[in-house]
Amino acid sequence: MMLHVILGPPCSGKSTYVKEHAADGDVRVDYDVIAQALGSSKPHACEEPVRSAAYKARAGAVDYLLENPDVEGWVIHSEPTAWQMERYQNAGADIIVLDEDEETCLARAEEDGRPPEVIEEIHKWFERHQKSASVGGSMNIKTKTVEVKADNGSITGYASTWTREPDSWGDIVKQGAFTECIKRLKDEGRVVPFLYNHNEMDLKNFIGTVTKLEEDDHGLLFDADFDDTEEAQQARKLALDGRLCKFSFAYNVLEQGTVTLEDGRECNELRKLDIFEVSLVLYPANPDTSVVSVKSGKRNSAADEETLRQIIKLAQGLLGELDDTDGQDDADAKSKDPDTDNDKEQKEKLLKEANDILTKE
Repeated sequence: MMLHVILGPPCSGKSTYVKEHAADGDVRVDYDVIAQALGSSKPHACEEPVRSAAYKARAGAVDYLLENPDVEGWVIHSEPTAWQMERYQNAGADIIVLDEDEETCLARAEEDGRPPEVIEEIHKWFERHQKSASVGGSMNIKTKTVEVKADNGSITGYASTWTREPDSWGDIVKQGAFTECIKRLKDEGRVVPFLYNHNEMDLKNFIGTVTKLEEDDHGLLFDADFDDTEEAQQARKLALDGRLCKFSFAYNVLEQGTVTLEDGRECNELRKLDIFEVSLVLYPANPDTSVVSVKSGKRNSAADEETLRQIIKLAQGLLGELDDTDGQDDADAKSKDPDTDNDKEQKEKLLKEANDILTKE
């Protein structure tokens, strides 16, 4: 069995292609057909609330096909995000691109009597893809600042932003959507796990813990510490050199509603959310998420290690001398320097710190 994903601009013939190639009984995922089944009076460019319901239904159908590779499925997806393309490719999907030119698509739209919204979307589709290298969506990769710190590594970034451009699911997030959730997490003393690619089914993909969540003028800013595991440290290295530099998050919607953007488009605004986890991903639903900094573990040089060993040896010798004084009689003990105990504590502390530095990754 095979999952087939049909890509291309509006009016490029995706629905016709599926009709000509899909067999009876194959699962067909067509947003326009789903919207009509859910109550839209228009064959194209449906309105809210059917629009949001249709997006959710399509997402559910796609998830079903990805989770059941034994089912023959056909997905019409005009412009998947790079993250969605990665999911299709990881599932071994047959990617079919209908590469019609803009003039042909516009002619078909006019012939079919498509509404002005479709004409406008055709223009926008080709404008976007003149700037993009692939049908899988352009990536807005932000420059990141890398900091180095002697620990197992930490990372700072934006899990969500307040951009007014809808993500791949047709949603935008309202500033303040996480305020109550952040307070509740603090009050309950709960932590948010840091995962790789939302894969909570495999414990190896639990790569760290979110240590701070806060909202600023740009979005939901977070800090996370990487675990000291092979998988977590590999993820840290990939983030450090820029190969993994985007984030996503899993959530539950507590409040949402339809809003009209400045350009007249309607979209779903997420106004109050519960966040369950933050993930380091290759391609997110919202491409505006980014790494702010990555702090990496650092090995000591050979010269540093030799110096530390000398410090440890010296500290051990001094501690031995102090231990010998413990066996003296009471009279001798009374004559000891009153700072001896403090000296011993300081040297023990020094020895521990030197050992910690020497053995740290």
